[in-house]
Amino acid sequence: MIGRRAFGFIEVNRPVKTDTDYSGDRVTYELAFKARADILHKAGNKVIDSGEIFSSYQVVFVIGYWYKDRIKSDMQIVYDGKTYEIMDVNPQRAQKQITITAEVINE
Repeated sequence: MIGRRAFGFIEVNRPVKTDTDYSGDRVTYELAFKARADILHKAGNKVIDSGEIFSSYQVVFVIGYWYKDRIKSDMQIVYDGKTYEIMDVNPQRAQKQITITAEVINE
């Protein structure tokens, strides 16, 4: 992996389905837990499409193994004012850690 390793605190949000006034569902996110994480920038790029700039980059978050029953791939991570979609959750029992690969969400 390439990048500078840092650490910080992340917020992990779980999806919550709510009914709308128009007989539909809407997914919102609420705080599930906060955790200390090692953060590593993995890859990224910028693309210009129809005159708009879209940035896409992946970040790896490494958290403690004790969160293994609480973290799911449908959750989102908020770190440093940006929201990330979880792409992969990889528990590593021998290292007592969970490696999470996530991609920034363009809003």
